[in-house]
Amino acid sequence: MSEFENEFRNQKINKELNTMEIFLKIPLEIAENLIKINWSKIPGLFIELKKNSLTYYESEFNLQGKELAYIFKIKEKFNK
Repeated sequence: MSEFENEFRNQKINKELNTMEIFLKIPLEIAENLIKINWSKIPGLFIELKKNSLTYYESEFNLQGKELAYIFKIKEKFNK
């Protein structure tokens, strides 16, 4: 259980860092692409955000001990 918890927390931290990076980058890249009239690149930024979520869920699905995920999430929810 503790091995799963550690892997799950690492995955969660990794997702949060990737999401933060994307959200910090999006406004700047949108402004840059608007100025340079590269409008076709703007949707790609939002697709990148969705891909980040998909990657997180795929990695969570492949975690060792994923059978314990429900127990871990319930335990985490009640400890708040």
